[in-house]
Amino acid sequence: MLKISKKRDLSIIQINDTQSIIISCDAVGGIGLKTYDSIKLSPDLVAYYTARVALMEILSVGASLVTLVDTLSVEMEPTGEQMIKGIRRILDELQLDQSTLNGSTEDLVPTVQTGIGVTAIGISETNQLKIACSQAGDAIYLLGIPKIGSEISYPFDSELCSLANFKVLVQSPFIHEIIPIGSKGIAHEARVLAELNDFHVTLNNSQLVVDIQKAGGPASCVIFTMPEQYAAEMQKNLSQQITKLGYLY
Repeated sequence: MLKISKKRDLSIIQINDTQSIIISCDAVGGIGLKTYDSIKLSPDLVAYYTARVALMEILSVGASLVTLVDTLSVEMEPTGEQMIKGIRRILDELQLDQSTLNGSTEDLVPTVQTGIGVTAIGISETNQLKIACSQAGDAIYLLGIPKIGSEISYPFDSELCSLANFKVLVQSPFIHEIIPIGSKGIAHEARVLAELNDFHVTLNNSQLVVDIQKAGGPASCVIFTMPEQYAAEMQKNLSQQITKLGYLY
C-alpha cells in the first residue's frame, strides 16, 4: 500500500521500499494582459515564474523531474502559446528535458482574466531526500530578497535568487536542506524547517535588513541550512551574497 504524506508544500508518495514520488504545485490568477488582470505582465513571464516555484520545490529536495503539467485557464492562441514558451525557457535554463512538459488550455469559453496552474512531479530515492535532515547547530542562510508582484523588476530581477545559484545550492555537499520562500515568508518557513527536524530556531531579527515576515512571491529567495564553518567556501561559489539568519538548536 502506498504511503502518502505531506511535508512543507510537498506531497510525498512512497511507491516502494526505496523510492518516493514528490509532487509540488503553484497557481497564479489575475496577472497577465487580459482585460480584468490586476497586474499587467506578459503571459510568458507569468508562466515562467509560476513554473519556477513548482520546479524549485521539487529540485530543492533532491528529486529528479518526471513531468511538468501546466493547466492554463486561457486560450491556446495566442496566450497559451506564449505561456508555454515561458515554461520551456525555464526548463532550458534548468537543463531539464522538454519532453516532460504536458498540459491543457481553455478553448471553449472566452476568458477575460489570466489563470495558470503548474504541477511538478519528481522521483527520488527516499533515503536521499533533503527533508528533515538538518543538524543541531546548523546555521540558516538566506539567498535572494523576498519580493512579490510589481515589486519584481521584470523580466529578470538581480535581487531574486538566480537559477544558476540555486543549482549550486542543490548540488552542494555542505547544504542539508533548502526551502524556497513563497507566500508565507521567511520566518514561517524557518519555523517549519525547525519543526520538521524537531529543533528550535533562533533568528537574528534585530540585525537583519530584510523583512523576514514578507512573502517571497515566485520563490524569489531561498533559505538553507549548513554548518557555519562552510559559509566562506560556499560564498565563493555564488554570485549573490548569502545572509546568515540564525541557528537551529
